[in-house]
Amino acid sequence: MDEKKTGENYTYNLRLNFADWVKDVPEDKLLVLVSVALNHCVYNHKIKIKGYLITRTTLYLVMTPYEESLKHALDFFSEQIHLRVDAYLKNKDEEDVLQKTSIENTVFIKHQLQDYDLIKIITGKDVKLPYHSPRIAYLKKITHNYKYCSVSDYKGVLGPVIVDTIQK
Repeated sequence: MDEKKTGENYTYNLRLNFADWVKDVPEDKLLVLVSVALNHCVYNHKIKIKGYLITRTTLYLVMTPYEESLKHALDFFSEQIHLRVDAYLKNKDEEDVLQKTSIENTVFIKHQLQDYDLIKIITGKDVKLPYHSPRIAYLKKITHNYKYCSVSDYKGVLGPVIVDTIQK
């Protein structure tokens, strides 16, 4: 994992690809469920979020675990998603469910986030290049106006997830 030392803890740049359960949850509900699960982790002092971007299939996350290991923090986060998705699926009207399943073991697959331009953007840093990059322009366009991204927090607008915007 790409990590940056911050005091005694490390900052991890993660790409968490959601497993097949996302097919059973509409995108608007999925974004809310993941946001609530992230906030629960922050409130319970499991993680400190420096940046995030939640999409239909992936959570891009720059975070620091508090006292526990990264594995412990991600297990706690996984459990929070599991609880919320199961509750959502149990409350959903049976007639509307095409294929009702629940999360069994895998909530997401963890990867290292290696897109350093995206990391800079979601952590409130500017990406300046000596030339025009259509890729950077696209990343800025999709993140700067997207509700489920930490860019708004760095602009002074509170987003749905609690972000530690104080840079060290």
